Amino acid sequence: MIRKTVKIIAFFLILSVLLLRFHQVFRFKFNDGIYGMEQFYREKENSLDAIFFGSSHMYVNVNTSVLWKEYGIAGYDLGGSEQPVWNSYYYVKEALKTQKPSVLVLDCFTACRTGDYVDESRIIKNTYGMQLSRDKIDAVNASSPESDRIGYLLEYPTYHGRYGDLSRSDYRKYADTDFMRSNSWKGQYLHTSVHSQPEPEPEEVTETAELDEKNEAYLRRTIELAKEAEVPILLMVVPYVTDPKETKFYNRIAEIAEEYGEGVDFVNFNPLWEEMGLDFSVDYMDNCHMNYQGSEKFTRYLAEYLKARYELSDHRGDSTYQSYDTMAWYYDRFVYNDQIRKTTELPDYLAKLWIPDYVTVFFIKGDYKNISNYEEVRDLLACYGISLDEAGGDAVWAVQNGTVLFSSGGEEYCWYQELGKYDVLTVQSGQGDGKNRIPQVLLNDSPHSAVNDGLNILTYDLEGESFVECAGFAIVDGEMEMGKR
Repeated sequence: MIRKTVKIIAFFLILSVLLLRFHQVFRFKFNDGIYGMEQFYREKENSLDAIFFGSSHMYVNVNTSVLWKEYGIAGYDLGGSEQPVWNSYYYVKEALKTQKPSVLVLDCFTACRTGDYVDESRIIKNTYGMQLSRDKIDAVNASSPESDRIGYLLEYPTYHGRYGDLSRSDYRKYADTDFMRSNSWKGQYLHTSVHSQPEPEPEEVTETAELDEKNEAYLRRTIELAKEAEVPILLMVVPYVTDPKETKFYNRIAEIAEEYGEGVDFVNFNPLWEEMGLDFSVDYMDNCHMNYQGSEKFTRYLAEYLKARYELSDHRGDSTYQSYDTMAWYYDRFVYNDQIRKTTELPDYLAKLWIPDYVTVFFIKGDYKNISNYEEVRDLLACYGISLDEAGGDAVWAVQNGTVLFSSGGEEYCWYQELGKYDVLTVQSGQGDGKNRIPQVLLNDSPHSAVNDGLNILTYDLEGESFVECAGFAIVDGEMEMGKR
């Protein structure tokens, strides 16, 4: 009897472990909604100064790194993709269980929308990060039709068919995806791309438009929740290429905020973009979202506004906020890596790579010995311990901090190095015989080469545990280009 009981217990323990692992691998892993909420629960109780709720307008454009580095404000972007007002309400409710910030800030962009529900992806991104509670159940009920609610609550029915979508990252710990380690980003989602946008036209819209009934109801519930908790709330609109029709809704939100009096403010920052120094030709990655350069400008303006109106402390130097210092370090590295990618001239590019915790692979192909600027290229590479004169044919060098970790030689070779927890760099002689053998540089079995004839440079950031880029400088008409392809 005892043996049978032990077997039954062991069976269920093994089954539980397998099911847990199945859940870890197959569950949705979205950084634009789920991850930020999951990491929010790790924040020390009553440690946050300002919490920002809402859609991607909030977690892309409000830069928590700038808030910390320049103002000492412990902020957190607690939003989700196209987050409806009803999901913001439940996020606020969840946040107030463990935090009493100096101010709650609510993005009003989606308050202009109509309809009682959003698409499945947004329902998932705005509810799955919440811990199971009565409030999560209510959030799912508010977010989905009755016939779909059980599936969203159990979660398994929505992700069990992801077999064809699984990737290498699904088998990692969630927090080990690129630049998402620990809770270092405080909910922000950074963009580097630049896509020029038209400057907003000056507008003088004084009319109002009624909000959708469900949106207004949850907007009022959110305001009342903040007042009940005795925490000021700021309703705001982040600058974007707006439509005058939307401004009418924002005018209505301003009226609603005014009804509640002290402790409830509304600001439409759209008309103030010039005061912030925003440049729509370089500071945006689309018509709604800033890149990190734009978010820095907006956040500085927002921080000055917040500090002038709310009691916000400067926590810089406080050891209990070590995670914010970590975030600042990651942010600086993120910016530096982007600067590398945006550097185009070879001498400047090589100078930026001189960082101890970067591994760089130099891979040169073609008739480089006979290029007209051979001596210039040779001397530039010599700074990295590379002797181009001694190389023969296509050649590869792996370098870290001026030390050559590997240099190709002989007909056959295969060298690899583990980078970080999950990445593997491989250099191999490739296929073919003799001079026809084409070397390959692979990161996690994926070959990298930017140009067929010329110099390829692959860079990996060991501290950030991330691939920076593979840049190419091509040989054209007997000369190596100094400008990056």
